[in-house]
Amino acid sequence: MKYKLLLFDLDGTLLNSDKSISAYTLSVLDKCRNMGLLIGVSTSRSEQNSINFLSQLLPDILISSGGALVKLNKKYIYKAEFSIEETKQMIRTVREICGPDSEITIDTIDNHYWNYKIDPKQQDQSWGDSIYTDFNNFNQTALKMCVEIFDSNTADRLKNTLADCDCIRFSDGYWYKFTKKGITKENAIREICLACNITPENIIAFGDDYSDIGMLKLCGMGVAMGNAIQDVKDIADVIIGTNDTEGIANYLIKEFNIINYSIREMKTTEYSLLEDFLYEAIFVPKGIDAPSRSIINSPELQIYVADFGTQKHDRALLAEINGKVIGAVWVRIMNDYGHIDDKTPSFAISLYKEYRGLGIGTVMMKEMLNTLKKAEYERVSLSVQKANYAVKMYLKLGFEIVEETEEEYIMIKRL
Repeated sequence: MKYKLLLFDLDGTLLNSDKSISAYTLSVLDKCRNMGLLIGVSTSRSEQNSINFLSQLLPDILISSGGALVKLNKKYIYKAEFSIEETKQMIRTVREICGPDSEITIDTIDNHYWNYKIDPKQQDQSWGDSIYTDFNNFNQTALKMCVEIFDSNTADRLKNTLADCDCIRFSDGYWYKFTKKGITKENAIREICLACNITPENIIAFGDDYSDIGMLKLCGMGVAMGNAIQDVKDIADVIIGTNDTEGIANYLIKEFNIINYSIREMKTTEYSLLEDFLYEAIFVPKGIDAPSRSIINSPELQIYVADFGTQKHDRALLAEINGKVIGAVWVRIMNDYGHIDDKTPSFAISLYKEYRGLGIGTVMMKEMLNTLKKAEYERVSLSVQKANYAVKMYLKLGFEIVEETEEEYIMIKRL
């Protein structure tokens, strides 16, 4: 797959106008992640000002404060700060050029500070835990400073005076962003590429405003939202729907041929389907003919499905598309190849061949693991042939090899 990372601006892009990420978009992004794609956010907001939006998304990568702070898998890998003295001098310069009552915000690693005349949290709850200060005795390093400037000539004077800063105006008001020289979203992307061993060509970037232009031009695919400013649309490789009309989700479904499937509990009347999926679950190495379907009648295989639903620990989920069942995952406590003890359910899972390799199996496994965890099982087990490609999926899901034979692994996952 050419693309390895999906990178999204927040406001006007991943966020709807009501400052939320739609459930539909989240579900599509989850499918992208299960296909092996990394999910990243690149925003001019501070990290602390972004957290409220990310609890469900849980991005692998977070570029915040316009590129001044970069986090990969919960670890900071890059930061570009103004020193305490540089920060104080910037505040003094703003007040000298723009006036003593200028409205300012400053991002630090830990907080977002403001001196608005009106508390912004009264107007927009997405400001989260921002902290008020008059900046008179501000004594911290800073990642980013923003200043509200209504007069363009005054803005130009400030930009020229702060020549060692990178400055961009936001289109939805009169705010100007200042970071250290060369600190932009695209610079942060280069840091991510080094850390992840990828190139910008492997990234699809989504944006809508001036600060997104550089990253859209840099990445392999630059995607402008339908609500983007014209300057962004002019440089984009493709223009999609708006942030309020599922533009991102619909684009990704088409770009990656994502199948819109659902996972649900299997009904009692559907248990007979398990024999079909039991046969599909049989691993057949390349170059070997598939066994006759009658093999599922053998006692060692019938224990997976015989009288399913009559035992206390029997549970089954299925995957379906437009009402068609395409896969199943089920567990029961049985003396199968992966049996551990009489308290540990054993897994079985399969999909029809045409739906394999699309991440659906991973989602089915996660759903069943969540179901079992809620039911307070301590662990689950399975057996898998060493040559089976599914071994990698089980390891990624947290299964551990606890025993092996010449041909098979016995694996468990603690819940």
